[in-house]
Amino acid sequence: MRTPTTTDAREGFAALAELIVSRNTAEGFATSTGATRRDVEPSEFMLMACNDTEQQYKHRQTRNYVYLRRSIPGDAWRLHVAATRHAFNQGEFDAPPTLAELEALLSIKE
Repeated sequence: MRTPTTTDAREGFAALAELIVSRNTAEGFATSTGATRRDVEPSEFMLMACNDTEQQYKHRQTRNYVYLRRSIPGDAWRLHVAATRHAFNQGEFDAPPTLAELEALLSIKE
């Protein structure tokens, strides 16, 4: 793996956005409560590492990863969502807190 370049990020996020839309429409994404989310956004992910055949993206809320993979450079990317018991690969993608939820948390402290 290597540190992503600007080109890696541009290419990867374009593919990630397209693949997330497809997955939202098809099976969706699991959450920690067992529900299915169909509104996952590419902006919820950070590009962490890459090479020519894999890019690793960490979800900002749950810290779980999704992977873009391809057999050889130049092939189309495929989205891989690991669902294991291992940390960071549990396949759960909870929604980020809403503004109202954040405000409610802040008001508890006052």
